[in-house]
Amino acid sequence: MNIDKIIFSPAMNKIYFYLTIVIVFCITSLSSNAQVEFTVDIMPDSLTYQVSLRPTTTWTGSDALTATAQVTLRVPTGGFVPGSLTNMNGTWTLNSPFVAPAENPGFDYITVGLSSLGTSDITYTSGVEEPLFTFQNTGTCTGSVELMEANDPFIGNTLNANVGNQITTFGSGNTNAWTSNYDAGNSNCLRVIMIDTVDLSLTKVANMTVAQIAEEVTYTITVYNDGPDDANGVVVTDALPDGVYYGGNHTASVGTFVDSTWTIGTIAANDSATLEIVVNASDPGIMTNNAEITSANGDDLDSTPGNGDITEDDQDNACFSVPYMLCEGENDTLLLEAPVGFGAYQWYKDGVAIDATAGGTATDLYITEAGEYLLAIENAVLGDCGNQMCCPIVVTLGNCCPEQQCIRMTVTKR
Repeated sequence: MNIDKIIFSPAMNKIYFYLTIVIVFCITSLSSNAQVEFTVDIMPDSLTYQVSLRPTTTWTGSDALTATAQVTLRVPTGGFVPGSLTNMNGTWTLNSPFVAPAENPGFDYITVGLSSLGTSDITYTSGVEEPLFTFQNTGTCTGSVELMEANDPFIGNTLNANVGNQITTFGSGNTNAWTSNYDAGNSNCLRVIMIDTVDLSLTKVANMTVAQIAEEVTYTITVYNDGPDDANGVVVTDALPDGVYYGGNHTASVGTFVDSTWTIGTIAANDSATLEIVVNASDPGIMTNNAEITSANGDDLDSTPGNGDITEDDQDNACFSVPYMLCEGENDTLLLEAPVGFGAYQWYKDGVAIDATAGGTATDLYITEAGEYLLAIENAVLGDCGNQMCCPIVVTLGNCCPEQQCIRMTVTKR
């Protein structure tokens, strides 16, 4: 009996306290090493700003009670109007801005104060960012919103304005724990406006699910750009699988396809590009082929080019099956071997689960009959198709003996 083996491999891709209690905690919980940093970031809408803190020490229990806090930001003057404050941790109040003060007339200053004094709403874990509040610019974009630094010209102002960054906790001994700002430069609305915003996605299909040896199969790859801006520098990589022969027959609606690389260039907003690749089946088995956008300019919010993440919409796969043949009358057997080490296995023949007594729940399956065979594995990833094979193993029965041929011969007597 002849036995051929097919092996599959899984792919890997508000509490308030009285003054007397505060004094007690100040004495018992004083920490001279306590530090808290602030940051401000702009959200993708280029209108909303988020202010967060990051401690370099961990406070818990009563030490984590925030007594007072204030954040001061500055923005180039000329039309920035803060509003729509939303609390995230703690209750904060947005104060009227100081517009173009004499000490620094090129900037406006915005103070936001903690009104829920003695709150436990803010968490302090060393190295972990804690968002505090968001607000919006309801005016015009004038440039980068920055956190006020300790040496800012407006600190010693003639208006006697209470500005500066400050936060006190019971763990800090009711002294100012703010030391610095981090991630400067992440809140420039002009920077966000200059970044192209695109939404690229890719689909790939084959024009047949089962192909015979030497038969032509056409893959069609389509890349869409849902905008709102044009996508530039778009490149797709499509490495054809073993088991197919590519003779150079392809058609691209735009760009060039050379050595598995489709260089598209620009796809206008709300437009698409298409590539058709013609191959010939050369070996039996499952031919799975993945295509992915590997380069593009612009900011795509739901995918990153070239990261290999199969859950993103900038890549897709297509497969087709080339049948294996069992020789009639020769007791041939195909052995399908699944990867070991997973919790449960289930083989299917022609869409019907194979009973356990027939080996349907084992890692290996011996095949002696024609049909289409699929495998599902618990907690595994087969190729890019989750826990189930993309296409079935197709088995046919046929005459493996060569046909008789008549050959004309010349016989000469000597």
